[in-house]
Amino acid sequence: MLKGFNLAMNDNVKHNKFGVVSAGMSDYVPGVDTTIIQVFTRADREMYERKHELKSQLRKINKKNTKFSTPR
Repeated sequence: MLKGFNLAMNDNVKHNKFGVVSAGMSDYVPGVDTTIIQVFTRADREMYERKHELKSQLRKINKKNTKFSTPR
């Protein structure tokens, strides 16, 4: 479900567009999850991992762009 969304965010980062958003999602696993908090915790973890990935991509692009920019 998030695959298309994540691809769009990667495209936004690559083309220096606004609207970069991270998201996480998790399913309830019967027999494993005893509380809804466990489900939300996994979803939060995914969101923060994705946020880290996007920020890393942005840093690489910004570093690359500033490397070849002309001084003012």
